[in-house]
This record gives sequence, structure tokens and C-alpha cells, in this order.
Amino acid sequence: MRAGLADIAMPGIPPDIAEQLRALWQAAVTVQLDDVVRLKADAQQAIAAADAACTDAQLRVELLRQELTELRTVLTGRDAELADLRAQHTLIRERCAALEATLQDRQDRQDRLDAAVAEREALERAHAEWLAEAQHRYEALSKQLLQETAHQRAALKKEHEQFASQLKFAERRIAALEGERERLEAELFSERATRQQAVGEALALKAVNSSQHAQLDELMRVVSALEVPRRAPAASPGLATARRTKTTPKGGSATRPKKR
Repeated sequence: MRAGLADIAMPGIPPDIAEQLRALWQAAVTVQLDDVVRLKADAQQAIAAADAACTDAQLRVELLRQELTELRTVLTGRDAELADLRAQHTLIRERCAALEATLQDRQDRQDRLDAAVAEREALERAHAEWLAEAQHRYEALSKQLLQETAHQRAALKKEHEQFASQLKFAERRIAALEGERERLEAELFSERATRQQAVGEALALKAVNSSQHAQLDELMRVVSALEVPRRAPAASPGLATARRTKTTPKGGSATRPKKR
């Protein structure tokens, strides 16, 4: 680069001035190059320092990220513990409310029990007073009852004697009725035997009548069978006379049985 600058031609300038200008230019270029090199070195140092700082910052960021992750884990655990504590707090609050309601209920029951005890004491006092009055009445009524009982015993004794005489009369009457009942039962038994005998005879007569009806029906069928040839048209008077002679029984004339 410096060689290129040295070869720059300056037309119309005297050689000595051109030489001085060239020297001045070279000095300026040299100074400028030194500044550039120095600035470059400074920039490289700044870059190195920046890289180191960036690396340090990245390490710090990584450490901060790890700490943040740990803090998030701890925070998650604490959130879970807090949620658990909140649930326990809710349960404890509900239990407290239930206990308060139970306590209020017990207080109400205690108030009602106290009122009932006071009412019972009042009733016991009233009962004691009533019992004393009833005892006094009982003593008076007992005396009256004893007197009435003595009168009733005398009346009952008299009625018992009357009932005893009436009972004897009733027993005699029952004995007479029992004899009459036995006599009537004997007559009823005899009447039943007679009725059973009559029923048996009626059944026997019914059986005989049925048998006779069956025989009569059989006889009617036989007679009907015998009358069929008689009703047929006769071929000649002599043939009809011969048939009547055959059907006529010995010692009597032929008679038709009556139809039922």
C-alpha cells in the first residue's frame, strides 16, 4: 500500500516540493496506518473483551436460568403446598362452621332443656300440691267407701241368698228339661228310624217299578215287532185267516196290548 502511494505522480510540481509533499504524504499515511493498526488492535481487544464479557454474560444467564428453573420448581412445590393449605383451610373453615352450628344447636338444646327443667319443676310442684289435695280427698272418700262397702256387702249377701234359692229352682227346672229333651231325642231317633225304613221301602218300590217298566218296554217292543206283519196288505182272505190262527194263543182270543 505504501509502495502504491510512493508511485503517485504529481505533474506540474517542482521535484523538491513534490519530494517534500511525497514525504509528508508518506508520513501522514504512515501515521494513519499506525492509527488504523492501533484502532484495529484496540477493536480486537474490545472484541475479545466483548466476547469474554458475552461468554461471562452467557454463563451468568445460564446460571440465572438454572436458578430460575430451581426457583420455578420450588415455586411450583410451594404453589402445591399453598393449594393444599388452602384446601385444608377450606376444610377447617367448613369444620369450624359445622362446629359453630353444632355448638349453636347444643346451645339451643340446652336452652330448651333448661326451659323443660323449669317447666318440669313447676309441674312437680303442681303435682305435689295436687297429690296432697288428692290424698286428702282419698281419705275422705275411703271413709265413705268403707261405709258404702258395708252396705253393699249386706245387700250382696241378701242377693246371694236370693240367687241361691233361684239357682236351686233353676237346677230343678234344668233337670226336668233334660228329661224332656232325652224323651224328645228318643222319639226323634224312633222317627228317624221309621223314616229311613220308609225311604228304603220307597227305593225298593222304585227299583221294582223301574224293573216292571223295563219289562213292559221290552214286551211292547216284542208286540210291535209282531204287529208289523199284520199291518202288511193281505193277499187273500184265507191267508189272513191262517195268519190270525197262528198268532192266536191257545184257550183265548188274540188281544192287542194297550199302547202307552
